[in-house]
Amino acid sequence: MPPGSAAAYNRRMSAHGSIIWTSDRARQFRAGGLSRAMVPAALFVAAVVFRFEGLSRQSLWADEGNSWGMTLRSLADIAPAAGADIHPPLYYYLLNLWARLFGTSEAGLRSLSAVIGCLLVLVTYLWARRLAGEAAAVAAGALAVVSPFAVYYSQEARAYALVALLAAVSTWALSEYLLAREQGFRARRWAAGYVLAAAGLLWSHYLGLMVLALHNLALALWLAGRYRSARSTVRGEVRDWVIAQGAVALLFLPWLPVMLRSAGGWPAISAREPLWFYLEEAARLYSLGPAAQATSMVGWVALVPAVLGLALAPARARHRLLWGLAATAAIWPAVSLWAISLLRPMYRAKFLLIGLPAYHLLAGAGTAWLASAGARRAGAVVGVAAALAVMAPAGLAAYGGLSAYYGGQGASRDDYRGLAAYIEAAAGPEDAVILNAPGQVEVFSYYYRGAARLYPLPDTRPPDRARLEAELAAIARRHSRAFSVLWATAESDPDGVVESWLDLNAHKALDTWYGNVRLTQHEFAPPDLRLRQANAIFGDRIALEAYALGGGGVTPGAAVPVEFHWRLSGPAVGEYALFIQALDGRSNIVGQRDTLPVSGHLPVSRWAPGVTVVDRQAVPVLLGTPPGNYTVVAGLYDVVTGARLRLPDGSDHLVLGQIEVVPMPQLLDAAALRTVVRQQVGLGPMRLMGWDLSPLGGERAREIALSAGQPLSIALFWRVQERQRVQLEFVLETGGQLRTIATGEALAEALGPEAWAIGQTYRDPRIIFLPADLAPGSYILSMKVEAGEGRGQVDLGRVNVG
Repeated sequence: MPPGSAAAYNRRMSAHGSIIWTSDRARQFRAGGLSRAMVPAALFVAAVVFRFEGLSRQSLWADEGNSWGMTLRSLADIAPAAGADIHPPLYYYLLNLWARLFGTSEAGLRSLSAVIGCLLVLVTYLWARRLAGEAAAVAAGALAVVSPFAVYYSQEARAYALVALLAAVSTWALSEYLLAREQGFRARRWAAGYVLAAAGLLWSHYLGLMVLALHNLALALWLAGRYRSARSTVRGEVRDWVIAQGAVALLFLPWLPVMLRSAGGWPAISAREPLWFYLEEAARLYSLGPAAQATSMVGWVALVPAVLGLALAPARARHRLLWGLAATAAIWPAVSLWAISLLRPMYRAKFLLIGLPAYHLLAGAGTAWLASAGARRAGAVVGVAAALAVMAPAGLAAYGGLSAYYGGQGASRDDYRGLAAYIEAAAGPEDAVILNAPGQVEVFSYYYRGAARLYPLPDTRPPDRARLEAELAAIARRHSRAFSVLWATAESDPDGVVESWLDLNAHKALDTWYGNVRLTQHEFAPPDLRLRQANAIFGDRIALEAYALGGGGVTPGAAVPVEFHWRLSGPAVGEYALFIQALDGRSNIVGQRDTLPVSGHLPVSRWAPGVTVVDRQAVPVLLGTPPGNYTVVAGLYDVVTGARLRLPDGSDHLVLGQIEVVPMPQLLDAAALRTVVRQQVGLGPMRLMGWDLSPLGGERAREIALSAGQPLSIALFWRVQERQRVQLEFVLETGGQLRTIATGEALAEALGPEAWAIGQTYRDPRIIFLPADLAPGSYILSMKVEAGEGRGQVDLGRVNVG
């Protein structure tokens, strides 16, 4: 066999031919008697479990919707469509072909990234084994398997998992190429692999330019070292590298004009931050993942293995430059993004993903070195214990990040699925849906099957204000209400023309978030909206001269227009918010609107005394509200203290009138419900679809804190299966002791069983006052259910009494 063959090179770089010095005893410890094929196979299987778990749990978000749109195009149409965006088309080509085999469901679209994420675990393992040995590879692979950062982007139908894979492969191939050249081999296989991986990286994302910059820096340092020791061969090595880079450039050349045309005019997408911000973000994401808002103590301690790997490398590495390349690759994205952002801020957390495999390599090496030291001094058992001890914080950090992500408590994607289901339930053919960023059309259309007409506005960047306002006026003439889906407004509508025009010319009823996308609802006033004299004085200074309340029957999901005419009698002191509520006979809220006057466009602090302010609002009727008559009240409160302003008679609200809620014309889809707990429980004639807990007027949550005597607000969502009365008992439990705090019937006083529609879902709100003598402690709130068929019990949440 020729001495310069690839087989001879591979023989030299065998199982223990890493660039890290290791002892024989340490080698035996690392191998552990396991077959070399079994370890990567086990890691791959584990990666499959973590990356395919709950693959379709979260909704597609806007960019994933764009990816779906690419699967509907022909291969010939993908490049022109991608050219209108900022991303190269390689991932779209792969996804288009993948979807032909696995479909365009959420799981089908995301499964390509999941498989790529599994391959990234294997590449991390193999790269670590070549650089630092078997034990380091096992540790690095294990960390890669459970990495919340890697799992998140392995479950997203976007190119970032592919970008991370190609960045790791190209960097690994470069290391192998340099090692082979130093051994005297031509390394054509590694050169070809590098060229293909680097070119694929550029065709996947322009972040590849940062990675290639690192590669060329490493090559320049390597050549400088070679010039001192092997000057005669440097010229040939420079020539071969130039050829390799030329091949990469040649493969990317067809897309280069598109990149220069699109990337150069892209606006800043983040604020300018100091270098420490980028490094801290890398630490947070590498250890805890996207679900964490900040790096906790566990997250910082989880970095110890990687710090050990970085600190011990110079003393233990045979080839410091190549180890330095791997180490630098871990922080290079953070440093590069900081440098680029000095000119044009462009930070996104996902851009740091390309440094994750190198971080795992460092952490694996640090763990292996500690295990080897323990094994040499006190035996294999101590070595294993040391490795487990140093990896424990990383495992805890990963567990916390994955638990939050899988449980929907962090890193939740924009919920277009729930948003579209809500609009589908609330809107009819006479309504309009405005999509303020045209790029939302694809993801919204992926979910929406309703009858309302879609309007992608504005359709130009920057928007033409006069033209856009004319289009909005035409929509107001044609439709009774408008739902606006607002996303990336800083880019699509930086002056907020769409929302401002609607706020000032229609009646705003809803303003709520579905992740990073916002849904608003505006009612266009009917012609018969008539003013009534009020002459009510709030807080001795703010007069409500007149108001108008919409009439007629209102369907759940719609809203009732309300118009206020305010007048300030003297200089404003403080800032005040308006509340409008629709209440049932037990004062349970079935609809509420809280806002600064004129939807924040003209707060009280800017009112001129004696000048009438016209304030157009609407009170929404929540989905699931049973049909019946409800009372509408309104008032003002201090935005700092929350204290309501009093009327002269001492009351803290004004009764505006009655509204009639009519039955929904169709069955309510459970996906449209906005519940903190979405869990279906069969309870005889009723099915509990979900529930919310909150202190009255507070935020909904799974766990709440109250004081004895305070009101607890519960909203239950029932789906009727039979028209049969259901008895409820609400119980607090602690330490095995039970205490009943309320009893009643499902949908009591709201709607009798004879009027229930089979298959319909109803909202059942109720207020329960905690006993005044309730001892402090943590209680489980349970609901016992009794019907003709039997009994059941559901734990609703935890109440912490202070």
